[in-house]
Amino acid sequence: MSAQELVDSLLQNLSADSRPPKVIVAVDSGPTIEFSDDKNLIFDMGSLTKILSTTSILMKLIEFGELKLEDPILRYLPGKSFEGITIRDLLCHRAGLWEWRPFYIELEDEEELISHIGELPLRYPINSERHYSDLGFIVLGKVIEKICKDSLEPIFQEYIADPLKLRDSRYGNPVKLENCVASSYGDRAEYKMLTDNSPYPVNVNPADFTHWRDYLLQGEVNDGNAFHVMNSASGHAGLFASIADVMTYGREVLDSLKGEGFFDETVVRDFFNFTIDQEQALGFQRYQIETGSRTVTALGHTGFPGVALAILPEADQVVGLFSNRLLVSGEPFQTKTALINILQNQSL
Repeated sequence: MSAQELVDSLLQNLSADSRPPKVIVAVDSGPTIEFSDDKNLIFDMGSLTKILSTTSILMKLIEFGELKLEDPILRYLPGKSFEGITIRDLLCHRAGLWEWRPFYIELEDEEELISHIGELPLRYPINSERHYSDLGFIVLGKVIEKICKDSLEPIFQEYIADPLKLRDSRYGNPVKLENCVASSYGDRAEYKMLTDNSPYPVNVNPADFTHWRDYLLQGEVNDGNAFHVMNSASGHAGLFASIADVMTYGREVLDSLKGEGFFDETVVRDFFNFTIDQEQALGFQRYQIETGSRTVTALGHTGFPGVALAILPEADQVVGLFSNRLLVSGEPFQTKTALINILQNQSL
């Protein structure tokens, strides 16, 4: 299927009130990249920040000998709850931390937030099983800042964006507001999470917070903790980027696996090949794609506002999905499900 046909296939399976205003699919199968729409439109990356920035910076720090996967978090940050947790544990979401907490309800300062995480009792035993955690990547972002002695935005620019020429990728706000696609109606999604006490039982009254955003979010970070507490730059969220930049990044990772790219081949392979949990590599999520004739492995990540990246070494392909799925009156589609459907419809 063409990139536009992949978009059409996704939309036709959605009800009218669940079809977002903007959906872009990009497919890189070799010398050229096909985009279904304007490749320069900028979207909120949400948790795609976890690989574009945090995981990528950590790979470079390991390459430079400034960090090891088995380093204890206590080497960089104090906190009794960090005892026994390593960089590797956080990258593979096996550190036992809570998945998510609305810290903005009670905290206003990011240093206070990190101290709070360090004292917050673990939800699960360390390394018992995988539990995807925003808190783990918030901590990893702070570890990076401690090592580099700077804040995440300039570190990301120096280590990743500038060398890869990612011109539309930046923390906090889009490079060009006029190119930025709105992500949602205010904080509606997180307000509902607190109202329903789901999917995580945080037992917090949304009425305890008086700064809920009730306007169209365009050029403001969607994630509540990143925006309200962390100055819109965190290890778990905060980046804005164009699909052109994200596809450039994906191809660079793919080339690095061949020893021809920006990242060290051995380091990237170590990150991709981590297999304690089938669905999780180091930083990168893993998807098994059934094509009918074979099973193909994709590595990448999704972002809550409706973005996703998949890197497919066996097929020598990179696939991107960008949408503002939250900007609907009905139920938003599930980004992971949409990505897998697109990959299954793609020639692999």
